This record gives sequence, structure tokens and C-alpha cells, in this order.
Amino acid sequence: MGFKLPKGCREYFSGIVDKSDEKKLSTWFDAYYLCLMVGFAQAKVDKDIKLESEDFNDDFPLDYQESKEYIIGSLIASEVPLRNIDITNSEELESYIKLLVGTKTKTNLTDYGEDLMNQYAAYGYQYMREKMTDMPPIRLEEFYEEYFEKFRDETFFEILMKRMKNQRRKRKVFI
Repeated sequence: MGFKLPKGCREYFSGIVDKSDEKKLSTWFDAYYLCLMVGFAQAKVDKDIKLESEDFNDDFPLDYQESKEYIIGSLIASEVPLRNIDITNSEELESYIKLLVGTKTKTNLTDYGEDLMNQYAAYGYQYMREKMTDMPPIRLEEFYEEYFEKFRDETFFEILMKRMKNQRRKRKVFI
């Protein structure tokens, strides 16, 4: 197993992925990463994803090798609260991390961990399509302007913010 693009993602990003053009994304992993960050920000996965049948990468690309641990850490940080894992219980936390992280693969993720990352990227892709301009991007600069504006105005944190407000309300009831 490895990294798979959500169906439709390749067509959507095709205008801004071209490794021979310095003004565009150089790899498909760049597009995947942009989707993944939105999925992490939403703290939501798409379990009913439709992915391309073939892996587009079986490892983190060279440009991402130094960030590999941070990306995996972001996966863990997104998952732990969703699974209601008690971070003060080291055995419970370690057990869950072992479900995600493995040393026998190029990615350092288990099949389950890779599948979850693909689910986060798929949800991020869907959410971007809902919240951003409907047209596939042609100019990377314009795409980045809108993409980062959605982070600044907290559009990409919408579900996470609602979940946090609900948790605060529940805590007030018990206090």
C-alpha cells in the first residue's frame, strides 16, 4: 500500500502540477499534501472514499523526507482526540500509535496508517472543492491565495471549531 489520490483530484490539480515548470507544484504529492492539511484541519476523514486504484507514491518524496515525522505526528495528533484516547494513559496512547506507525515500510506507517492518511486527504479534497472556487486551478499563485485565505478566515477549521465548542459546552455542564 502507499499514497493514493482521491478520484477527481488529478483532474482538478492538473493545471498546477508540472515538475518542469517552477511556477507550479512539482509533484502529485504536493497536491495530496494540500488536501491532507485540510483534512487534518477539519479533523475528519472520508471512509467512503473513492481513490485511484494505483499508488502514486509508495513513500514520502525526497522533498518531504525531512518532514515525514511531522506529517505522521499530525496524523497522530488528529486521530487521538477523535478516538477519545486518554493521552495521560501511556499504554493506550502507545497502543494506538503502533496501529498507525510501523518500521517495516518505506513510509513508516502501517497499512492502516496509510489508509487513514488517504482518508484525511480525500476528505480534505472534498472539502476544498466545496469551499473554494469551483473551477480547477490554472495559476498556482491564485490557488494559494484562496487556499491560505481559507485557513486565515478559519473556513478550513469549521468542523473542528464546532467540535471544540461542543466539548466546551459539555465541560461546563459537568463543572
